[in-house]
Amino acid sequence: MNAYECFLEDCKERLIRMALLPECKFGGSYKGRGAYAHILLNKNERQLLIANEEFRSEEACMVFFGGKLKFHTLSHHVNSSQIFCINVFAPLMVGENRSENMKSFLREMGIDLKGDIIYWDDEVRKGNGNNSCTMLEYNPPGEDKTEVDFYVSTSEKEEVFFEIKYTEKEFGRASYNVDKSKKEDEWNGFYNEFCAKSRYLTKYSMNDFYKYFQINRNIGQITKEGRKFVVFLFPYSNPSLQFPYAAYSKMPRVKVCFSEQLGKLADKAFEENEALRLYYHNLVHRYFGF
Repeated sequence: MNAYECFLEDCKERLIRMALLPECKFGGSYKGRGAYAHILLNKNERQLLIANEEFRSEEACMVFFGGKLKFHTLSHHVNSSQIFCINVFAPLMVGENRSENMKSFLREMGIDLKGDIIYWDDEVRKGNGNNSCTMLEYNPPGEDKTEVDFYVSTSEKEEVFFEIKYTEKEFGRASYNVDKSKKEDEWNGFYNEFCAKSRYLTKYSMNDFYKYFQINRNIGQITKEGRKFVVFLFPYSNPSLQFPYAAYSKMPRVKVCFSEQLGKLADKAFEENEALRLYYHNLVHRYFGF
């Protein structure tokens, strides 16, 4: 096996071995074939992979994560990045101090937010249907139909967009291998202007933009107006994920956070909250063995 395959198998085996609940029954099929040790037999039991008990139902996830939630097709796989995302942010969605906890967490990533975090359940209690609440699978307004994995907004209209990877082999590419004219039409019809409005992509050519398609679609959310940030959260131990650090290190509102560092980040963010510190250390141990 190559380095990536070793990483992938190690993650799967560890997560199976450290399954949170004895009710986890593995051996599910993929595309109607096989019985795989890392796939739950029943895809509707994906909630058994969520660390926080209060989120182990689709209804609970909807209440706390923006009033709507589309579980990914492969979210019943132990290495689902969506379930990892839920496990990262779920503890910061509940509790009396959740807004301050979220802000402390983000502060250690280099983002110092003003105002209170906007939570969906708070807005519902106030009678508001606020679509800019902190949520999973957020679709920013506009013609670009990109979907960010996690989104945070504040009462001061500051925004944070998260792109989260786990065992994926790469960041997303545009699929124009056959019809290259489609790419040109899309660039001329939309993405050229999308880059022009961006704080950091203004001078990008079509080739610059499509070279790192998914990465740039996220960075493009940081416009010249408003105070917005993008965070890329992914494992440094994943040898296949290639991120262009040099190009994006010059963009102050683009942050890179390695998943294996979440425990150390929690140590600083939650100095007086032992439960949260322990939670993130356990999370890192379960997902990465550290």
